[in-house]
Amino acid sequence: CSTLELPDSGDAFIEGYSVLSHPDEVRRRIGFMPDAFPIDPTILVRDMLEFFGRAHGLWGQSLQEMKDSVVEFTTLQDMMDKPFGALSKGMKQRAALATVLMHDPQLLILDEPAAGLDPRARVELRTLLRLLADQGKTILISSHILAELTEICTHAVVIEQGCLKANRSLTSVNDISVSDGETTESRGIGKPAARLYVETLQHPEFVCKLLVETVGVKGAVIHEQGVLLEFEGDKEAQAELLKFLVDSNVQPTRFVEQKMDLEDLFLSLTEGKVQ
Repeated sequence: CSTLELPDSGDAFIEGYSVLSHPDEVRRRIGFMPDAFPIDPTILVRDMLEFFGRAHGLWGQSLQEMKDSVVEFTTLQDMMDKPFGALSKGMKQRAALATVLMHDPQLLILDEPAAGLDPRARVELRTLLRLLADQGKTILISSHILAELTEICTHAVVIEQGCLKANRSLTSVNDISVSDGETTESRGIGKPAARLYVETLQHPEFVCKLLVETVGVKGAVIHEQGVLLEFEGDKEAQAELLKFLVDSNVQPTRFVEQKMDLEDLFLSLTEGKVQ
C-alpha cells in the first residue's frame, strides 16, 4: 500500500483511494519510513525537513510552522544543524520519523523502526508512536522483533510467503485452545479457557494422558518438559486440578497459567519455509 511496487493481484484503499488507480492521492495520505533511510548523510537535519516539506507542497509560513511542530514533537531541537550521517541510530530514526510527518499523513508505514536501537531509544520511539496513535493516526509496522510489537500494537497480522496466516487483535492472542496437539482459535462463548502448563517428575506422556481424561480439561499436548493444557474453570477449580494431580501420584514441579505472546502465535502458525 506504499505504492512503491505493483501487486501480483488485488488492491488496497487508503481513505477511499486505490493504490493502483490513484497513487498520487494515496501518497499524500501516507508516510513511509524504510529500515535504512535513503538520504545523503551530509545533509543537515534542518535542510532534510525542509526538503521533504517542499516535496509535499509546503512553502513559506506553512513550511516553517509544520517544521517547528514536528521538531518539537520529536525533540530534535539540538540536532537541527547536524548532518544526518553524524546522528546516532536512535536520532536517525527520530529524524526519519520527523520527515514523514512533515505533510501530516493519516497512515504511517514503518519498516523495522526499532531495529538496532538501544533500550532507551526503543522506549522513546514507543512513546512517540503511542502519541501519534492517540492523535488518530493509523500506524502499520513491519517487524521481526515480536516482543517489541506486543508493547505498542493493538492488532497483529502474520504473513508467510505472501499468504495471510492470522489477523487478530492482540487482546485475542490468548483466546486460543489446545486440541489434538494443535493450537487453534477458541470458539467458546464467554471467557476463554485458561492455558496451564504442568511440569512434573513423571514422563510427560503419562501426565498428558491423565489430564486429557480429566473433567474440565479441553485439550492437552506435550510441551517442552511438561504438558500444556486448556482448562475451563476458575482459580478454585485450578486448585482442585492440582490436588487431583498430587492425589494421582503426580509430582508437579511447576503449575502455572501461561499466556500466549506474539512469538508463540507466530511459531504456531508458520512453518519456517524458505522461498
